[in-house]
Amino acid sequence: MSNAIIAVFAVLALGGSVWCQSQKQQEPGEPSVIFQVLSTGIGWRLGAKQGSQLSLSQLLSASADGLILDFVSLKCPYSQRQIPCLTQAVKNASADPKTPLVVTVLIDKSETQVREAAKKKITTTPILWDRSRAGVKKFQIKITPTVVVVGKDGQVLASYQGMVPPVEAGYTSFFSTIVKAVASGSPLPPRPMFGMMGPSG
Repeated sequence: MSNAIIAVFAVLALGGSVWCQSQKQQEPGEPSVIFQVLSTGIGWRLGAKQGSQLSLSQLLSASADGLILDFVSLKCPYSQRQIPCLTQAVKNASADPKTPLVVTVLIDKSETQVREAAKKKITTTPILWDRSRAGVKKFQIKITPTVVVVGKDGQVLASYQGMVPPVEAGYTSFFSTIVKAVASGSPLPPRPMFGMMGPSG
């Protein structure tokens, strides 16, 4: 009899409580999603400062109704066009106390480049670095930019891949509807027809 089967029998003999707990743990081989804080910004409700590290669960705890992650790459021209639109939408919504936490996640490998981007304040949203790319793996980021909406329970509510605005105002308006929907608990809008696919970083 294998050790795994013996372990299952042992747990069942204890009433199954340990078995239930083990089912809630992280899947084997799935790395913890840890982001490095490059800069804070609009909506930042955590005590973590620049240079510190935060887990995905800590980020979720800081946003009552959900979390919006914008995965971008500094070398992706599509990301460069999208970031100002998203930034403006967050600025427009920031007066509402129910505005969810929106963070920009850099997936680039170069530490020099990501730190330089943080210094230049490429956006007024908090900037995080997915240095290990655990976030890229967890959320299956194939192209940039990709906006991921995560519910309070950690489940992905929507993923908007590779969207680039043909007109900046149009994208800003669309992203504003995402922010408002998360804040109010309303259904999220479908991905619009406009946009182009950007490369992964």
